[in-house]
Amino acid sequence: VKFSRLVELEKHHGVNLGSAYANDKACVSFLKTIAEVEIRRRLRTHFNTSKYRYHSVFVDGSTTRTVSEREVVFVKVLVEGVAQMKPIGIADLETGTAQGVIDSIIRKYQSLLRDESVDVAGLKAYGLIGAGADGAAVNFGRHRGVMALLTKECPWLVSVHCIAHRLELAVN
Repeated sequence: VKFSRLVELEKHHGVNLGSAYANDKACVSFLKTIAEVEIRRRLRTHFNTSKYRYHSVFVDGSTTRTVSEREVVFVKVLVEGVAQMKPIGIADLETGTAQGVIDSIIRKYQSLLRDESVDVAGLKAYGLIGAGADGAAVNFGRHRGVMALLTKECPWLVSVHCIAHRLELAVN
């Protein structure tokens, strides 16, 4: 169903929606924003109230056409005993270093939890027990990779090389 048709229907019912946002592009923007807000609300509630607070963070890097680096950040949580992947968001990297990746992860957690004081060590309070990423050196470098730096702060952390990325390497 076209969004503009729904707008016309609402106008027929006497609802004044104006015309500035009465198009399909605005509809997509509205839906994305509403979905993001709802996902964040549910995750925030989960972290603050669930008896299954333990979770893992997963990151995957990409580069845009303008050659800016980004990280997609997900968490894997237990919802009523079932493991689910939930997106936290896409983070712009200030630098493509391991510390830059960690800083972007922390910013996403701070935004999600509405807690600017969250740092790597502070993620223990929110139940972080694992981390996963592709096998890039920035992620799994022995001394200065993301996982090495995370486990220095969080020695209990289990780090995992993403099986999908491993499979891709094997196939190629």
